[in-house]
Amino acid sequence: MKKSPGKKVTSHIPYDLGITILVKLPLKSLKRLGCVCKSWGILFENSNFINIFSNNFISNHGSHDDASLLLQVTITNFSDTRYHSLYSLYGDSFINRVKLEWPNPFHVENPYFYILDSGSINGTLCLYSDINGIFIIVIWNPITKELKVIPRSPIEFVPSPYDQYFVVLHGFGYDHIQDDYKIIRYINVGLHSSDIYGGKYWEIYSLRSNSWRTLDIGMPGCGLGTIGERLYTLGMCHWISKGYTNKDDSYLVSFNLNGEIFNTTLIPLFMDAELDHEFSIHSMMLNGSIATISWYDDTTTFHISILGELGVKESWIKLFIVGPLSCVDHPIGVDKEGNIFFRKQNGELILLDLRTNVISDLGFNGWYTSQIVILKGSFLPIGGINL
Repeated sequence: MKKSPGKKVTSHIPYDLGITILVKLPLKSLKRLGCVCKSWGILFENSNFINIFSNNFISNHGSHDDASLLLQVTITNFSDTRYHSLYSLYGDSFINRVKLEWPNPFHVENPYFYILDSGSINGTLCLYSDINGIFIIVIWNPITKELKVIPRSPIEFVPSPYDQYFVVLHGFGYDHIQDDYKIIRYINVGLHSSDIYGGKYWEIYSLRSNSWRTLDIGMPGCGLGTIGERLYTLGMCHWISKGYTNKDDSYLVSFNLNGEIFNTTLIPLFMDAELDHEFSIHSMMLNGSIATISWYDDTTTFHISILGELGVKESWIKLFIVGPLSCVDHPIGVDKEGNIFFRKQNGELILLDLRTNVISDLGFNGWYTSQIVILKGSFLPIGGINL
């Protein structure tokens, strides 16, 4: 009796089935799978794959279902007086809004703060302000109204004949190894680097010890108080640094709050080179991924890219090109579904739905500066740790 030959086993995966599986994978995994075969290695050169991956990416938004949005705005009137306001936004197209009161730990008239764009951590926000010439930092829970004023560091009391310094906050985050909340910043005392009474320092604040200490580290920084340059993810603070080694280069700087070490990831421009044109880069969390949105300052077309792996330049992938958007000036944040808020040149605020490309007018007018952050509320004490 003749035996029938066994069925031949094949490792071939039909192209359509492979695409269906691959578009659902994280970007980091996709980039690593590029070495499996030539066709997988060039997936991101395929416009059809990019479109499918982009649509799938934006449809699977992050875990912010129980979070709310905070809008911080600054109004400038005809007498050049600025008024700072804070709103909680909710409802369809965010037409419902509740004005919140800023904390007033120093009992000054019309207190104001800016929200550090690292965002909220366990329901807590890091706020900063310049009150009567003194740089103030507070940690605040908008739900419980609990407030913690951060002490000034010894460096701020260094004697200088100029009596001037400037501070740039770079991040607020949680060190899960030490069960501690930390703030990292750069401070420059004195007018000039040659001022023997001053100097340039990196400092880190610990909530657990309620104190600052200097860091012996040569790290690239971000712009002076520029909104949209800072992020926080899983024990790491990130910010955008331009011109670290070359005036045309931009880097994502990532600082580990536990190990207190940093690394950099070069950010490709992803735009057609235009000599002598200034460009801007804004960072954001887009559906759980680190993302950048870049544009030339005299255009209204925006290029959105996401990062697959820290330290790997090649893992950046451009997913969206938005625009041109008429009279749009710059982005100010994202909502829970990954849609982007923009400020127009006349101060009006709009929301762009990345899935439909539909633009909604928020009904705000005349704002000087604006900022959106996601707040995941908590009733825990500040930090939620046993101090």
